[in-house]
Amino acid sequence: MVELWFEDIEWRDVGCELYPRCLECPLERCVEEEPRLRQRLKLEMRAERMRELRAKGRSTAEIAREARSTGRLMIQRRWRRWATAWTS
Repeated sequence: MVELWFEDIEWRDVGCELYPRCLECPLERCVEEEPRLRQRLKLEMRAERMRELRAKGRSTAEIAREARSTGRLMIQRRWRRWATAWTS
């Protein structure tokens, strides 16, 4: 039986669409291994970008246009967050 060590295997560190190199990735689990992790991370990054634009004073319409979303969807999300905070 042949023993292979990680150091003995040649592989290219190509990363993914979220991070350019696997060895420099800050995530504990790889998005390739976790089924919905990639989608969740993309949505979180998008939501963070929208919050940044709102903090800079952009209007809902401007943020929706940049996010390729509708203003109505953004208002619904804001309403859900407010309703959740109000009932908690």
